[in-house]
Amino acid sequence: MVNFSAILPNFTGHIVVSRHFQLRLIRSVGCGAYGVVYLAQDLSTPLDSPRYYAVKCMLKHVHGSELEHVQEREIAYHRHMSNHPHVTTLHEVIADDRYVYVVMDFYDGGDLFGAIIERHSFFHHDDTIKKAVVQLLDAVKACHEEGIYHRDLKPENILCSHEDSEFFLSDFGLATQTPASTSFGCGSSFYMSPGKMCR
Repeated sequence: MVNFSAILPNFTGHIVVSRHFQLRLIRSVGCGAYGVVYLAQDLSTPLDSPRYYAVKCMLKHVHGSELEHVQEREIAYHRHMSNHPHVTTLHEVIADDRYVYVVMDFYDGGDLFGAIIERHSFFHHDDTIKKAVVQLLDAVKACHEEGIYHRDLKPENILCSHEDSEFFLSDFGLATQTPASTSFGCGSSFYMSPGKMCR
């Protein structure tokens, strides 16, 4: 798989404008195969109480190409599930001649991987574990009820609120509406069972 994020420029300081937003990209907060996520300040909000968002920056692919279709599918599935309380809210998609910018809520707790490994948020905290599992099962169940199957559930694709009290499913880049997938090896290799890796 091509790592498109590796060929993206550094968007730090870049300003993205739409009818609803004027966003200055401050710093990178995450990176995947298809894009880089930046913390962004909305310059149209008051300086003494600014609003912050997460902006996923991706290449704009050739019109009519398979890559464009995959990108549109990711956005469509995410947008469809965006109103669920435990799915990352997608506010707007902004595009220019070369790039696509997906504006989402920013969660300052980082991702679940960091909460587990760096902050040890779940060590001897059974209530926090229960809260995370229940919220994520609720989000996945809602997706399945809408015929959307995420296919890349992992700690890096789950975002956390500041106090690790709320958890949000993110990144629909590999999602599908096919209930039984015939594409083996889909997802992140570190989280695949040995049987999947052998195919």
